[in-house]
Amino acid sequence: MPAIAIAMYIIGRVGKKWLFCATLFRKFTISAGNTIMPVYTAELYPTAIRNAGVGACNVAAGLALILTPYLEMLNKIEKHLLMTLLTAWTIFGGIVVIFLPESRKHPQTTVSDVEEERN
Repeated sequence: MPAIAIAMYIIGRVGKKWLFCATLFRKFTISAGNTIMPVYTAELYPTAIRNAGVGACNVAAGLALILTPYLEMLNKIEKHLLMTLLTAWTIFGGIVVIFLPESRKHPQTTVSDVEEERN
């Protein structure tokens, strides 16, 4: 209901055309992001492991899409549980990135380079 009231206020204030243009711009940017991300993700991985890397990213994205509607239920358990959980995952992700091979002094470009360095 608040969205309807806000939309009615905006329509009365600036007109229907501006609200329609803003909605189209929003939809365009979301669609552009959804189109660009798979291409960008594929470019992150070396050719030898590209399929496995993109597949792992798609599995993680699918799980996030499944779990997102249920995150709001965490607020019913504890008021700050949702934000605490999301903050903890963000910090965990930042710490994990520090240990990625590409963030060290010499980037590794192929799987064979990584295997040679381990041996």
